[in-house]
Amino acid sequence: MATPFTLTKSLANDPRSELEPWLEAVEKQARNLCPQHDITGALSLVVPDEVWKLVPGNITNPAEVAAGTHPAVYRARPNWDMPVQHANNATAAVVSIYKAEAARFTDFSLASSSLSNALLASIGDTNETYLKTVFPAQRTYMLTPREIVDTMTAKHGVATSDDISKLREPLHRALTSLSDLTGHMDRFLLASQRLTRSGQGEKDYRYFELFLESVSSFPSVALCLPGYYLQCPAILQQSLATIFPYLEKLRDHLIRSDPASPFSGSARGGNPAKGSSKGKNKKGNKPKQQQPQRQPSIYPLYLPPPQRTQRARWSPQGPVAFSASSDIVNTPPDYPTHISEMQEIRAMLAAMTTSPMQGLYNGMPVPPDQLPHTSLLSSAPPREFYCWLHGWNNTHHGGTCNIMGANQAYTPAMRSAQGPDGTGGNPKIGVPVHYSRPPSRPHNLFHPCTPCLPLPLPTFSPPSPPPQPGYKR
Repeated sequence: MATPFTLTKSLANDPRSELEPWLEAVEKQARNLCPQHDITGALSLVVPDEVWKLVPGNITNPAEVAAGTHPAVYRARPNWDMPVQHANNATAAVVSIYKAEAARFTDFSLASSSLSNALLASIGDTNETYLKTVFPAQRTYMLTPREIVDTMTAKHGVATSDDISKLREPLHRALTSLSDLTGHMDRFLLASQRLTRSGQGEKDYRYFELFLESVSSFPSVALCLPGYYLQCPAILQQSLATIFPYLEKLRDHLIRSDPASPFSGSARGGNPAKGSSKGKNKKGNKPKQQQPQRQPSIYPLYLPPPQRTQRARWSPQGPVAFSASSDIVNTPPDYPTHISEMQEIRAMLAAMTTSPMQGLYNGMPVPPDQLPHTSLLSSAPPREFYCWLHGWNNTHHGGTCNIMGANQAYTPAMRSAQGPDGTGGNPKIGVPVHYSRPPSRPHNLFHPCTPCLPLPLPTFSPPSPPPQPGYKR
């Protein structure tokens, strides 16, 4: 006995876009009814002829069709009518056949009734009213499942411009994560098939272009395409049927290179929501600023990352490069480069010291320079002290170096080295750079004159007596 059921899809809202999922739900439910009587169940009660021909097992001459000698012949839909009543004196075999045929008729009648009730409940009031106009002489409960399905297909099966736009919309959805690449390809293929069945399908190469646009946000996919173009160089070969198997083989590699994948080493956690209680600690202070996360590597897995340059240091064996993840590797110093740069700097400084002075340019006499700039010549050291281990510096010689004195591996020749040339010492020049300059002294801006003589001391005469009375001058 068939149990009442309800369809998972409905035509009550947006019937044009929901028609295909609704038909699939109806066919799936019919296939599960009466499976003990036919290999197709009760599918013959709802599907049209073109779908019935696609059901496996309905071709009666598959060998001749495969050989190409005969056209395909399909079996008729099973007709489970009520069997004729047998005679009272019928044999046991006739009675057994009658009971089997009557049981089939009863089961299919119940299945047809259950399908009709489920279909009427899933189409909505508007479509049920439309059924009444199409079948005015019948009540809706009198309609067979096939009549309901064919009427809904004829009404909503003709796609409009809006329907085509909705069918094309899944083709423009972008891939969100490489871990969902297989599901994205399946959904894209299904959308392309639905658009093709509507009669408004695209060419195979156009579907290929639309798929590449949907995965364009992941550069790792584009890096894998040169191999595909070598296999399928012609445009006629570039389609969904060839690109999907190619990417499926590389799916694991693409997932590992995805920055959002937990297996790529670059997974990022979600940001906490604003206003949450985790924004401050118990004392009410703001949390410390988080360090910027390391950006994921953009190099493919089959390309080695660029090697980092290691800073050279000095040891009793000479220059070495220390690394936390590798053994000590000897790296010879670049002596010619350091020496050439030092010579160029010294040559420029020497040219500056030999240039005429400003007073000479103005036509004025220039006094002789009593303090020549000997410290700027090429023979002067760049620093006051030199240490074989630390290079040129402003603090100590090699003979007074604490590190070299505590380690017997440093030879006396190393401790007494006066420079890197010929000794293998460190050519490093410490900072800051200071060059000694002569003390500034004022120069006469005018011609020399006669020295001024000392002024004579003033002389004072005694005061004259006051005039006497009666005295006239």
